[in-house]
Amino acid sequence: MSTDRQFNFHFVPVKGWMNDPNGLIYADGKYHIFFQYNPESTVWGPMNWGHAVSQDLQHWNQLENAIEVDENGYAFSGSAFTLKEQGPYYLLYTSHNPQSGEQQQCLVESENLETFKKYEKNPVIKNQKNEKGYKKDFRDPKVFSSPDKNSFGAVIAAGKIIEFYSTDDFKNWSFAGSFNPQEYGLEGICECPDLLYFPSQNQNDKKNGKWILLFSMILTEDCMKAHNYSREKLVFYFTGDFDGKTFTVNPEQKDALLLDYGPDAYAYTSFAGVKEPVLMAWGENWDYAARTPAENYRGKMTAPRICILQSNEDEEYLCQIPYLPEEVLDNNSNLYNCAVGESIVYENDLGQSLSITVEEKEIVVERKGCGTEKFAPELSVQKYNRFTAPRKWADGGTGVMVLEDKGYFEIFCEGGLTVFSVDTWADAPLVCKKNLSLDDQLEW
Repeated sequence: MSTDRQFNFHFVPVKGWMNDPNGLIYADGKYHIFFQYNPESTVWGPMNWGHAVSQDLQHWNQLENAIEVDENGYAFSGSAFTLKEQGPYYLLYTSHNPQSGEQQQCLVESENLETFKKYEKNPVIKNQKNEKGYKKDFRDPKVFSSPDKNSFGAVIAAGKIIEFYSTDDFKNWSFAGSFNPQEYGLEGICECPDLLYFPSQNQNDKKNGKWILLFSMILTEDCMKAHNYSREKLVFYFTGDFDGKTFTVNPEQKDALLLDYGPDAYAYTSFAGVKEPVLMAWGENWDYAARTPAENYRGKMTAPRICILQSNEDEEYLCQIPYLPEEVLDNNSNLYNCAVGESIVYENDLGQSLSITVEEKEIVVERKGCGTEKFAPELSVQKYNRFTAPRKWADGGTGVMVLEDKGYFEIFCEGGLTVFSVDTWADAPLVCKKNLSLDDQLEW
């Protein structure tokens, strides 16, 4: 069984444990990613902010930690932002006290994203205590700007709800409003929220763009049963309007939509400093991330994905497309034209495989002999190795793009409307013997 895979373009730390991406930002010609990081072990522990940079999203250089554990506690997730293209830059993160569990939002300043200084008057968003005590799970601040870039706010997970805050200077913040996923049947703990803005396709319409509210969630068992979700931790999104205080879900959207139907992507967040929304996630699963084969490190990031808002009848969906250099896509992805009832199978001579089957009403991805049973036999049940998604375009076959890197598969179906992120741990490379479509005009 292989350990410490040397990926072609997915970021991994040089050593230790990595989980959520934090503070993604494009600045001065470089892509910066910060991340939850424990350099002392290959399992979760005291959290710092690791830091890496890339000019092409393929080759990454890990730098010194940007934020480290201090007397106030661990440095949990957050975001990076700037008022001007050339800085100064700010990091807003959650300070977590491991003894009391109290969580507050703190600020770090940087002139160049090379050196970092904690703001002397932290925290900038306090955890207000009431008769029930401090808020639990008050974390993961994500800064966003208004469409005209004249005002800024932050969206923060606050237990079962999501809260919005506003600011004029990033050092003084005011509560603005909240969103309650329970109103749409989702119950659990919210994590890693984000707000994405999509301008109107009418260039003369500067006001009527659309907003996406996305967030990760640890679901209650009752919620899982009610919605027939097979996994506890999922990433959801709503489309709608946002006025700085209230997020109003599109009336046509009856239920939350899943961002990724595969098991191995969580804690999606977007880059600041780019023209169109670009997302990246932690390419692992909390149920078994600490048990996967490893020697020096655990944790990887997904490939970055550019997002487009696409309509189908009355509903609007996020379409995800790999955001990588053309050479990387040419060398690491395949495009298939898959008819209803047909399967794309990646396999080896050892009976291990990953299959993608297009059915009339759903798409099914299944891993056999190379999934969680390799290192956790009790996790060999179906929910960990067979994954389904309802069809968005239920009118025949579909194009399928498969992006593969050392056994980690990112599968984009129906033009990127339906996405699966699935890891495998095969004992020999999985290869697809299906003939590729040579039609450059294939609508994948």
